[in-house]
Amino acid sequence: MPGRNLQRVEISSGSGIGGFMKTIRFSPQAGWEAHLRAALAVTAEALAGEDGMCAAHLLIVDRDRSQISTREASLRGRPDAMADWILLVDGYDEAVVARDRSALLGQQGDSAEMLADLYAIEHIVLSHDELV
Repeated sequence: MPGRNLQRVEISSGSGIGGFMKTIRFSPQAGWEAHLRAALAVTAEALAGEDGMCAAHLLIVDRDRSQISTREASLRGRPDAMADWILLVDGYDEAVVARDRSALLGQQGDSAEMLADLYAIEHIVLSHDELV
């Protein structure tokens, strides 16, 4: 399911950049989108407030704008895969960020197929203007 696509930020809670980020890619069950969006708004706020966490965000893929044909996709011989929704869980404690949250999402109306990856930030470069 990973691929390159355009998303809009639907929900954002917390602030800062932790050293670890977990991406959870999934699709809502048909008819459950509004319920899941409302539940994730509450969930994101709770996650951002947990010890070891700093933020949580829900991204929703714009399928129309993401269907751009690129040379890279043609070389792969298939279009880019797309996740419908992506929950980003960001924090400074790897164990907390890495926790399995599939049961929580499953109770809220997401589909059975979820893919998750954990990333560690190695280095961040900012322009001088962003430092002052």
